[in-house]
Amino acid sequence: MPASWPLLCTFIGQHRGTCSGNTIKTWFTGIHAWHVVNQAQWYGDDQWVRMCQTAAKRDSTHFHRSLCMPISVQHLLTLGWALDLSNFFHAAVWAVALTCFFRCRRLGEVTIPSAGKFDPMYHATSASSISFPSLPGGDLLLASFHIPWTKTTCEVGASVIVTARPDGICPVKALHIHRHLINKDCPAGMSLFAYHSDAGEWTHMVKLLFLAFCNSVWKVAGLEHILGYSFRIGSTVELLLAGVSPDVVAATGGWTSLVFLLYWQWMEEIILLSTSRAYRKSNIDQLAALFENFCVRHNIPSSSLADVHSLD
Repeated sequence: MPASWPLLCTFIGQHRGTCSGNTIKTWFTGIHAWHVVNQAQWYGDDQWVRMCQTAAKRDSTHFHRSLCMPISVQHLLTLGWALDLSNFFHAAVWAVALTCFFRCRRLGEVTIPSAGKFDPMYHATSASSISFPSLPGGDLLLASFHIPWTKTTCEVGASVIVTARPDGICPVKALHIHRHLINKDCPAGMSLFAYHSDAGEWTHMVKLLFLAFCNSVWKVAGLEHILGYSFRIGSTVELLLAGVSPDVVAATGGWTSLVFLLYWQWMEEIILLSTSRAYRKSNIDQLAALFENFCVRHNIPSSSLADVHSLD
């Protein structure tokens, strides 16, 4: 130490084309930090090193993940038609799907990574209180509950509030069916969306099992294969195309960085590839103007969008 610029260039060359440019950038951040800790001179800003980093980034384009397709209302309707809400598992699946979509939540915030990784510090439990305010006539207005951990707020968690809809994809009704009718006897030590399995045991809603089941339904219907993040993307797309202000959408999803703008950057490509082909171009043009005003009001330069892929 210190690492010379030829050594740093050699390091980049060794990994060039074998991993993404962002991965190499992350490694360099760690190496730089180690130099700072040891008060050693840093040669990572040398022009030769920077050129090597640029070349490595260019050669790593094949490591970029393909576009994550959004969940659409058509996905939800198709899933609803395939479910039997008197079934323990189906009722839980329906509640998870509608809650994530209409509240713009990450799927990992309401499901469990695996059966052995349930942790009340990170996952809402069945002992969590779900509030169901209603009108004098008894109609449910909304449902709300607290999740103990999110990616942006950490241990502060967040309130999840969904409002009722007058159609067959009402998240409030789905939560009520799951919590108070079908899986009402779930023990307090289980996760919020746990269900009674065919084996007669209470089981956590595992993320991969949830996705596998949903994708099996959508595959039969000829709909696109989706990933966990598809719910968050689909919810954002739906809200934006419905004319909801970007400020409100950002607050709804709990975004605290420019990564929110990524959804606009993908918008036209997403719509062309997704099942939401019925959206009119006039709606897209109107949304483009809305987002332009959003960027102007918040002093966000267009150049910032070029780096938004590295944010999360």
